[in-house]
Order: sequence, then structure tokens, then C-alpha cells
Amino acid sequence: MAYADNTPRTVAEMAPRFPITLAGTVEMGDLLGYSSGWVQADADAGITAQLIALEAGDSGDVINVTAVAIVSSVSDATPGDTAYLSTTAGAIAATDPGDSNTQEVGVFLSATSVLL
Repeated sequence: MAYADNTPRTVAEMAPRFPITLAGTVEMGDLLGYSSGWVQADADAGITAQLIALEAGDSGDVINVTAVAIVSSVSDATPGDTAYLSTTAGAIAATDPGDSNTQEVGVFLSATSVLL
């Protein structure tokens, strides 16, 4: 099997939660960044990851987020390897996407979880 960042995700917050207003649609566990509002982070678009969504929402919704969390949704990750912001909006990558906006976002704790 190959690495995958699956949904739905389970998220255990490791830092205080706080509310933000979304400017786009997100899923629980998505990496979020700011670009004319809070949206899915995306290496291709140059939107750096700053927060983790603790719930799903659409543009205009107020959701809770955190800065540090353990996300369980991935599969076939290698424990100890670095997690990167993906070129797929909101997602985590197991390998450096090679984009000019490469961002390390965490470490894989097991084959199925990542500390962001």
C-alpha cells in the first residue's frame, strides 16, 4: 500500500482551542492558512500551514482550531519521518512535494497518526 491522508480524521488537540471564521470549506484535521481569510493551506498556492481545523465548516462558519494536534487518519506512514504540507489543499504529505513553498508541518508517530 502507499501512503494516504484519509478522511474522516480523528483529531486530538494538544494546545488551546480557539474560534476563527472560515473563508472556504474545510474538513476536520485540515491544515489551515490565511489568504484573504482562513482557508485550506496549500503548498502549490503558497498558503502556509498555521492552524489545524478541529471541525468541518464552510465559508462564513466559525469553527474551533488549534496550533498543535495529533491527527489519526493517515495510512502507511513511517514513524519518525517528517510530515509536509501537501500540494493538495488542507492535506499532509509523507514526502517533500518539491514545491518552492515546501513546509515541514510535523512528524509521523505511527503508521496511522501524525503530530502537527
